[in-house]
Formats: sequence, structure tokens, C-alpha cells
Amino acid sequence: REIIALFLVNAGFVLVTGLFPGAVLHDVTRLMLPAMPFVAGLAGCSFYVLVKYLTERGQRITAIQRIAGLRAKVIGGLSFLLLLPAALDLFAYHPFELSYYNRFVGGIKGAYERGLEVTYFMEAFTPEFLRFLNRRLPANATIHSAFSNFMSKYYQQEKLLRPDIKITDSTDFDYFILLNRRSMILPEHEALLATNPIFDTWRFDGVPLIFVVKRAR
Repeated sequence: REIIALFLVNAGFVLVTGLFPGAVLHDVTRLMLPAMPFVAGLAGCSFYVLVKYLTERGQRITAIQRIAGLRAKVIGGLSFLLLLPAALDLFAYHPFELSYYNRFVGGIKGAYERGLEVTYFMEAFTPEFLRFLNRRLPANATIHSAFSNFMSKYYQQEKLLRPDIKITDSTDFDYFILLNRRSMILPEHEALLATNPIFDTWRFDGVPLIFVVKRAR
């Protein structure tokens, strides 16, 4: 019990400090990382207690007493039941693992409805999305990717984006590509979305991750 209490206090300490007035919160994931070892320890202790409880209860039931290697089978069964949801989520979210939200918030849809970030650091620019740009953009098209321009330039250097596509930081462009990272979207970005036709929207589970806008001339 003392070990569980210690893990619980340490895991909660880092998170609670972020609730105090004046706490500097930026890129919240990195701020939560110090709590993760204690969360892992707490999960391990909880798993041990659960296995011990189920094994002891099972040994009191005559039909279960005949099962050889009861404790090992309890561990295997619990591991499967506890890890299966995470494995299914991993499969369902790939390759957008960083857009994952758990069921308590309603997954990525629930997070989006609550105004949370659904994509972070350019991970939505998948190889499939780059192939889409290479296939759909006309020859010598000029694109502006807002705060993601440096990634577009990098992918072009790596020959993942067609060499004839021009990448500009100016307001003279044919297509505007906007990663739906809400904290980085400026009023001028919203104005471009509102006043120009949407060429395509890259979605995951119905939630927009990237907007591709065709500049009205």
C-alpha cells in the first residue's frame, strides 16, 4: 500500500502543479513525461494486486482448483484483456498515432468538439498525403504551407515532393496547405479558408487534419 501511495502521489504531483495560477503550460505532453514512470509503476502494482486477488479467489472454487498453472493463466488472460483495447486503438489510428485520444474524451472526434488539438508536429503530412499532392497539383504549382513551409521544403529536398512544385512564403501562391493545429492558426489563415474554395480536406475519422485551399484568382 505504501508503494502504491508513493507512486500515486508522485504521478499526481507533476499534473497538479499545472493547475496552479501562473503555471507555464506549453507543449503539454513534455510536461507530463516526468509523471509517466510513476504511472507505469502504479499500473504494475495494480496489475499485481489484481492477479493476486483473482488467483486467491479462484483457488477457493472447486472447479477452478483443478486448473494447472492458474496464476500464469490469470496473468495471460488479464494481459490480453487489458492490452487488447490499446492494440486495437493503435491499429485504428495508424499512421496518426499522435492524434490519439482515449474513450473518456470520446476519441479524436470528442477531442475536436471540445477544442483540443488533433494534430501536432506535422505528423499528418504522411507519405500518402505527399503522393496526393504529387498526383493532384498541376505542373509548376506554387504552394504556401503557412507554419509548415519548412516541412514542405524538407520533403522536396528528400524527393518526396515533386521538384516542379514551388514553395513560397509570400502571399502569391496557387494553393494554401494548412495543418489543423489550432494553436498555430492565425486570423489570416482563417480568412483564407473562408474566402477561397476548399480543394480537398485530409481527414481522419471525420476530423480534418489538413486543409488544401485553391486560391481564387
